[in-house]
Amino acid sequence: MFKKALSTLLAAAMVVSMLPMNVFATSEEPVAEPQAIVEAVEEPAVVEEPAVAEEPAEELTEEPSETPAETPAEVITEEPAVEAEATEAPAEEIAEEPAEELAEEPAAEEEAVEEPAEEPVAFSATEVIGGTKIEINAAAGVFPNGTTVKITEVTAAVEGAVEGAVEGEVTAMRAFDITFLNANGEEIQPNGDVSVNFTFSVAEAKAVAAADTLEVLHMENAESTPEQVVKTSASSSVGVNVSAFSIYAVVVTAPIAPKDSDYTFDYGNNGVKIRLESLVNGVYEVVNADIDGDSTIKVDDNTYEEIKLDRYFNDGKLTVTEIAPKIDGYTFTGTAYFYYEDHNMTNQSAIDYFVVRGEALWYHVTGGYLAENGYENDDIYWYNTTGVLHLVYTKDAAPESYTVTFNLNGKTGTAPEAQTVAKNGKATEPAAPTTTGFTFAGWYTDSKCKDKNKYNFNTSVTKDFTLYAKWEEVETYTVKYNANGGSGSMSDPSSPYTEGSTVTVLENAFTRNGKVFTGWATRSNGNVAYQPGATFEIKGNTTLYAKWADNVTLTYNANGGSGAPAAQTAAKGSTVTISSTVPTLNGYEFTGWQTRYGNTLYSANDKITLNDDVTLYAQWEWVGYSVSYSWTNAPEGETLPTGGKAVGNWYYGYYFDLDTAYTKGKTVYTADGVYVFSGWTISGEYASIGTYYYANRITDIESDLAISGSWAFTPTEYTVTYYGEDGVTE
Repeated sequence: MFKKALSTLLAAAMVVSMLPMNVFATSEEPVAEPQAIVEAVEEPAVVEEPAVAEEPAEELTEEPSETPAETPAEVITEEPAVEAEATEAPAEEIAEEPAEELAEEPAAEEEAVEEPAEEPVAFSATEVIGGTKIEINAAAGVFPNGTTVKITEVTAAVEGAVEGAVEGEVTAMRAFDITFLNANGEEIQPNGDVSVNFTFSVAEAKAVAAADTLEVLHMENAESTPEQVVKTSASSSVGVNVSAFSIYAVVVTAPIAPKDSDYTFDYGNNGVKIRLESLVNGVYEVVNADIDGDSTIKVDDNTYEEIKLDRYFNDGKLTVTEIAPKIDGYTFTGTAYFYYEDHNMTNQSAIDYFVVRGEALWYHVTGGYLAENGYENDDIYWYNTTGVLHLVYTKDAAPESYTVTFNLNGKTGTAPEAQTVAKNGKATEPAAPTTTGFTFAGWYTDSKCKDKNKYNFNTSVTKDFTLYAKWEEVETYTVKYNANGGSGSMSDPSSPYTEGSTVTVLENAFTRNGKVFTGWATRSNGNVAYQPGATFEIKGNTTLYAKWADNVTLTYNANGGSGAPAAQTAAKGSTVTISSTVPTLNGYEFTGWQTRYGNTLYSANDKITLNDDVTLYAQWEWVGYSVSYSWTNAPEGETLPTGGKAVGNWYYGYYFDLDTAYTKGKTVYTADGVYVFSGWTISGEYASIGTYYYANRITDIESDLAISGSWAFTPTEYTVTYYGEDGVTE
């Protein structure tokens, strides 16, 4: 009824809005603006229209009027005004269509407002990974609606840690990292218990069937220590209820199969083997024991004195308790069995002591007795061959212990290793950790490091806990480098430094035209305080200023020679070391450097003070041009000519007379063959060989000369003729 009334009302408003304005105005009143019509529609007075008179006014006031009122207003403001001659028929058509559409909109809004909030739902998921089915179920409200689960197998990553945390032989294992994500993809934890059930595949179930135990272990991450959640008898399926999720491992373990070990004790010409075992949960487990030579036993890397049965029989009786060695971590039960080497374990006899009868070793069955004559009855067995002595041990329970973990409390660095401490034992205070910009101030039991929670390492440990490092910020100072009129940039990669640290002064990277760097000062106009590579202890923010001086240049002039050293630039007034590079000049020997003839003669590595640009000139002493001879493959007995010095002067030139005893084609005969001289080859600077008067003279020599020659050898060939007995050649 309400919707019908509203539709009629809106339709009437539309019709009225489409009529000419003068319908509502008298000759004395102006035509109303469109906005006034909208206001009239929004007023409660519309309830007086005949079409809605039957409906209660209260129902109309409950519906929101904004949406219907705005739509006609928009039509009026967008469309041109209706002409006076317009008929009423179009008005009726316009009034009908919007009425139906507008009448439905408020109803939709009413339903949206009244829609109830989404109820939490239960969570359920099932995945099969590597043949193992994981079923997860949680009651409504444990997870927000829209939660998903991500399961990743991590067996390989945690295999070693899990195997070390369980007893027995691992026959099957699966480990899964289980993560829950909300609708936004953010990792979340449940708000209550979650049921998780693991079911093995057919192949793994066969392994489970023969196993001893089935365990579920929890790990915070792949590096943490596994913690047992449940341990139960063998089954192909196991379920747990947990409220925290990361890594869960499902492990099947079987007892280690018992086996004989060859531990021999001498008795005369016979021997006795000993089998050391521990009895855990009713299952025999072989203790890792072995004999070192014939005097000791090793069990779990501990050494025990070997028991020699024959030395105990002075009084004629030896109990099994006397024989059983004390083994750390194990307790002898008092139970022993003896059986022949060729018998199986089912034929064992429980015994309590040994006796000696003549040359034989006898053993007494537990609960039996000796006959009056001290010899055999049904409970005494004669032993004169090798057998196995089976001593039963129980493995001592591991002492209860706790883990103390060290946390750097948000700082970088290396945290101390976690410590495993026996119950009521004491943790050992580790070396103080370090981090940049802070000083270590102790270990605390809370991350806020309140004074009352500072840890006392004399406290007995009774639970797992974490200790947090407390840090106190230390004063730090910067080191900056200033070009002080130069150009370029420099920064210290180690800055800032903590107070009292050692600073190493850097090499200069600045430049300044026409100036040379002389060192670092602590003030822009101060004196040089440090050279690169120097060190100082920092006590405050420090700026080092480059110090500059005018350039002066030391130049080297070879003075007719070659190979002068490169020029050296230094600060005016500074001392420079003379270069060790030596120039050369043919026929001359270098004697040193001078600024001019007659001044101080400087040698390599001497010191010179530069107050201005200086040029050093090479000084030379004439020694002449040397001439040397050499040859190859000369025959024995031939003498190489002697060289010497070229003669002459700088004005007329220098010359040397070539040896004439050996000329090209000279032949020497020996028993081995013939040697022919090739002639002389001259290396060096000269003008020519031979003058009008001297055919062998080398003229205009301007460098040392090397004169070389060689001999060509031709071996002598001989013909050998053989004659037979009849004088005929063969």
